[in-house]
Amino acid sequence: MNFRYILRLIRFLTSRMRMVDLITAYRIDNSPYSLDDIIPPAGDHIGTLKGAHLEAEQLVRQSSPEWADWRANYLYVFRDLDWARTYWTLRGPRYLYEVAVDPTDVIHIGDMQIFNHISDAATPEQKAEYVRRYCNREESPDQKKIELIVRCATVVHVLHTPEEQVAAYEEWRRRFVGGGNR
Repeated sequence: MNFRYILRLIRFLTSRMRMVDLITAYRIDNSPYSLDDIIPPAGDHIGTLKGAHLEAEQLVRQSSPEWADWRANYLYVFRDLDWARTYWTLRGPRYLYEVAVDPTDVIHIGDMQIFNHISDAATPEQKAEYVRRYCNREESPDQKKIELIVRCATVVHVLHTPEEQVAAYEEWRRRFVGGGNR
C-alpha cells in the first residue's frame, strides 16, 4: 500500500464519520473487489485507445497540465446504472460494481457524449469546441452518459461478474445485431 492510498482511505473514513452524503456511482473494472474495498486508480488507459478515440483523448489532455494528470491518473465511474450496464456489456469480460464516492474526491464530471463528439468533429475548430464543452462540464440533454473522474471509490455491491458479461453480450447481440456467436 502506498502513502497516497492510505491518505485517501483516511479521508474516506473521516467523511463517513462526518455523515457526508456519498455519491452512488458505477465502476467497470478488470479486478475483483469485495464489499467495502477501496478501488484505487487503475492507471493510464491511453495505451488501449486507437484512431479517433486516441486523438480525442490527446486533445483533452493537451488542453492543460491538470487534464493530462486527471485523465491519466484517476478513476472513472458512471452516474447512471443503465448506461453503466450497457457499457459493461460491450467492454469485454469485467466486473460491474456499485460504488460510493466522497464528493470531495470528485475531480471532474463529464459527458461522454460530448467527449465522443470530439472524435466525430470534422474540423479542428469543432474539435476544440467539444473539448471546451467537455472540460467545462457541459451536459447533453439526456444526461445518461455522465462519467465522474474521482480519486477513489468504495465498493458497495458487486453487481455483475465477468462470467455474467459474456452472457449479457450474447443477449445484446441477439437483440440488436441479429445473431449470437459467429
